[in-house]
Amino acid sequence: MRNWYRTILLLTLSILSAALSSANASALYFSYSYTGDGIASAGILTTTDALVGGAYTITAIQGTRNVNNIDGLLPPGSFGANDNLLYPSDPFVDVPGFSFSSGGLSYNVANGALGCGSSSEFLETATGLCPGTNVTLTVTPFTPISGAAYFAYSYVGDGISSAGILTADGTPIGGGYQITGIQGLRNGVAISSLLPINSLGGNDNLVYPIAPFVDVPGFSYASGGQGYNIANASLGCGSANEYTEAPTGLCPGSAIALNVTPLKISEPASLLLFAVGLFGVGFSVRRKRARA
Repeated sequence: MRNWYRTILLLTLSILSAALSSANASALYFSYSYTGDGIASAGILTTTDALVGGAYTITAIQGTRNVNNIDGLLPPGSFGANDNLLYPSDPFVDVPGFSFSSGGLSYNVANGALGCGSSSEFLETATGLCPGTNVTLTVTPFTPISGAAYFAYSYVGDGISSAGILTADGTPIGGGYQITGIQGLRNGVAISSLLPINSLGGNDNLVYPIAPFVDVPGFSYASGGQGYNIANASLGCGSANEYTEAPTGLCPGSAIALNVTPLKISEPASLLLFAVGLFGVGFSVRRKRARA
């Protein structure tokens, strides 16, 4: 039994050491959203944890742009001379900006006011060069909550663009996840809150990780003092378009193209708790054997 306990102890110490090493070189997370004319993108940026010249370096990206998932971050200097730097306060990006790929195309998000003399502070460009398309960009530090699930969403329609992050209960309900929070933009205006269940269009606030991403009741939120319901129009309204956004919560609403993608975000703290738990089990067993 003494050998068994020694094995458990060594395993625990090994896990603790690995977890502490990871924590010392931990990454930071930032949620981002931007919208523009026919453009909607949101997701999570992973960065280094040390400020250099007032900025963090983006090391990874995940999320969605319009109807496509984001494939990955482009290396620095590969598109629009991107440096992939992120600033913790406005302006969030510099003139080179950061670049990613989505749907087989490349996009650069940069400071348009400084780089292109744009009337808008930020630009998205598919060429890496001016002029690009004016966008409203917001960036917020992001700390994952244990037990929660996260989804990035984006949708566009005629004069409509919205993107953000959905927080949901980590336990699915019949394949769907109960949304508990939302952050993002609609047409450049911040989303203020998730609306309660059954408050607009009978919304149930469920999101599904694969298409169709919402059911007939859909989910609802408020932005700019107005409520919006995002629902399955094909089933609920007999629409030729699969999804609809309705300020009234009723058919027909406005046709939109919607994409939702689950976000994978690690929780280093959970690893530490697991290691401490293993140590506790070993210690408890040793004490019981000693008393016997």
